[in-house]
Amino acid sequence: FFLKDVIAKFYKIYETFVAKRIDCVIFPCTIEGKNIFEGRSKRTVFIDNYPLLHEVNLHNSYKNNHSYCYVGSLTQDRGISNLLAASCRINGKFKVAGRFVDVEYKKQVEGYFATDKADYFGFLDRKKVMKLIENSSVGMSTLLEVGQYYKTDNFPTKVLEYMGNGIPVIISKYPFALKKFEEIQCGICVDPNNIDEIVNAVNYIFDHPVEAKKMSDNGKKAVKEIFNWEQQEIKLIKLYEDLI
Repeated sequence: FFLKDVIAKFYKIYETFVAKRIDCVIFPCTIEGKNIFEGRSKRTVFIDNYPLLHEVNLHNSYKNNHSYCYVGSLTQDRGISNLLAASCRINGKFKVAGRFVDVEYKKQVEGYFATDKADYFGFLDRKKVMKLIENSSVGMSTLLEVGQYYKTDNFPTKVLEYMGNGIPVIISKYPFALKKFEEIQCGICVDPNNIDEIVNAVNYIFDHPVEAKKMSDNGKKAVKEIFNWEQQEIKLIKLYEDLI
């Protein structure tokens, strides 16, 4: 840990040295409400990695087919173990797509895919990923409290793709998500280490199709109006114009 702290300290010094000598730092979001480059750069512009509107299906009709999905890297830190454990008690099929980063970890959890509760699709291209999301009833993003996950004031990009394709989202209870999901009403926040909460949240959405449809519509509306690249692009172009 000592060496890690020393490296981090010297990296920050170097980062500040560089940041003060360039015209602008582009960063995705604030961290716990703070601009981490404040006082360390001439200018900071926040431009997040939001989905392109034409890549999501805002016209997708919500399907209450009792299937739920996770798409992305498959690691312990991303809550995969708890999701698979929860799948045994959920009244539906868990659809998983992505790459296992660690072979040993894959061996630990692959037994779940031998049951009738979970299917593993491997790594899918973007078109197939979007189709898998469209045909699910719920999208899962229960990242554990590791590293930067709980500190950033933004959503994982996959969460916005779930929303843009019109499926309710179950997401970890971190400050930004709690605030925004209260405003948007597009899903449920859970403790990612509490398997009971995960089970109850998924089953609740399955058992309340009218409310799930409202969550679906609210998520699509938020992406259409706010969480899309077209909105971020405006800020990026303005920055270019200011700098030229």
